[in-house]
Amino acid sequence: MKKYSSIIFLVICIHFSSIGQQLVNFNFQAPSLDSQWITNQVYIPVGYDQNSDHQYPILIYLHARDGSGWAPSATAALMQIAAKDLFAEGQVDPIIMIFPWVELNAPDTEVKGHLWADSEYFGPISNVITQDLFAWLYSEDKMNLKNKVANHKDQIAIGGFDMGADGALRILFNHPDQFMGVLANFPNIPIIESPIIANVLIPNAVQETGQNGPPYNFSLGSGFTIHYIYSLSAAWAPLKNRNIQFLLNTDSSIKGDVLQFMADTADCLTIINKNKLYTEGNHSPCIFLESNDGPFTEFSDVFMSRLAKIASPDRIHHKMDSDYTFDSVKVGLEWIIEKMSVTTSVQSQSEDETSYQVYPNPATDMVNIQWESSDNHKVKCEMLDLTGKSISTQHQKVNRGSNHLILDFRENLTEGIYLLNITGEKGSLHTQKIIINQ
Repeated sequence: MKKYSSIIFLVICIHFSSIGQQLVNFNFQAPSLDSQWITNQVYIPVGYDQNSDHQYPILIYLHARDGSGWAPSATAALMQIAAKDLFAEGQVDPIIMIFPWVELNAPDTEVKGHLWADSEYFGPISNVITQDLFAWLYSEDKMNLKNKVANHKDQIAIGGFDMGADGALRILFNHPDQFMGVLANFPNIPIIESPIIANVLIPNAVQETGQNGPPYNFSLGSGFTIHYIYSLSAAWAPLKNRNIQFLLNTDSSIKGDVLQFMADTADCLTIINKNKLYTEGNHSPCIFLESNDGPFTEFSDVFMSRLAKIASPDRIHHKMDSDYTFDSVKVGLEWIIEKMSVTTSVQSQSEDETSYQVYPNPATDMVNIQWESSDNHKVKCEMLDLTGKSISTQHQKVNRGSNHLILDFRENLTEGIYLLNITGEKGSLHTQKIIINQ
């Protein structure tokens, strides 16, 4: 595991001496985790109160492992210092950053580390972000937050540090309709393939047992790699009577059924292929990935080299750094914020029929769309819940010029947060979050 204790201590000192009231604590209950209370630290940029009508882009940044270590608040502080510096220099427009803190203890075991993965063992962890957090955010009255944050996917990014970066990547690829891209600082991306695991994980795990030959005792606490595999197994592997199905047999061979299950549900490359990402040009996610020369660098190298074969070069960036520092964070943060601006600009200018406005938001039962079109055609308006399930689909005819469309959802929707997908004549897709209050 990377050594950042001195950096974290320094950041804590700087954080409490200089950031002050720009860091605000919020709490919300997460229905996905039996209404467990979740703590949020929210970075509020300078000038937040000066323009009541301005909506800020959002970066949701995930902590490492399960929140019990690696000082999530210090990680947040480092991000905030970098942001404050960027905004003061005028290099990018200010954004709001949200740092959720989800801390859990695994039942019946010493293993910790939910890895931001939905599983039988830890519960639907990623739903805390894709559902519960947004439900709270778009209803939060404190500091008028619900009206000050962007609700269009092109201005919403996700990111994270270490295992939080792993989780951010998987959440992005599983929910491309909710996020425009990811800032992944030092992820331990597992490539769930036998050769990669055989060449990287197994030799390290065997060495950590301290035994000369099988049967190997892969006991928890023997070393980082074994603990890492236990965490992967707990978060991703199928369970039997709530016992973790460890990936390796005592002779160090791989359990094929466990490997296949993990590959199908957790491997980033598999998720990309399943969701057919990077086949629609500018609608595919932007990725900034920062890695170092640690024990799992090969994972990041393989992942990015394969991604480079299918993604446009301007939508991915791989940066090598020796440490998680102020300068490295600043570079990645600037890149993803700039991509938010570029993506929004391309989305609004690349197609003739993309000039539109959706209101009111929040709504009660009907939504208005003001649509400017260069010709006569039809648009498809589809409302989805946050799991991606289609709730309602309506087709509307538009004429050249200004069009006023009305979508009536009284018979289909209950109170909650939804995604409105509007597909134009040329196949252009426009996505916006809609809040229904009844």
